[in-house]
Amino acid sequence: MLRDRHFWMVVAAGLFLGGLGALLAVWGNPENSGICVSCFMENSAGALGMHDNPRMQYLRPELIGFVLGAAASALLFREFRSRGGGAPCRASLRECSSLSAVPSSSAAPSSSSCAWLPAT
Repeated sequence: MLRDRHFWMVVAAGLFLGGLGALLAVWGNPENSGICVSCFMENSAGALGMHDNPRMQYLRPELIGFVLGAAASALLFREFRSRGGGAPCRASLRECSSLSAVPSSSAAPSSSSCAWLPAT
């Protein structure tokens, strides 16, 4: 296991990201949120106006960097594959609308609850 190249790549990546998280805190991020996913979520929600805490209402630039870097890496290494099916947006809208329009007499959504969407 210790001679496995992938093991050492994971260890090196972990050390690099851990050091980067510490440096982010030193370079100006709040001390308790170097690379903190829950902090990213709270800051993003504040940037979208979902809460009133003025200290947590900005879109952190490293979050944008993570998303764009992951997308660029997936494209570069040819690992980007759409797996949503034929119409993922339509299916998501159908699911959301059927959950909010479930008839009280039945536990399952009826076909008429999503009449504005075409049937699949």
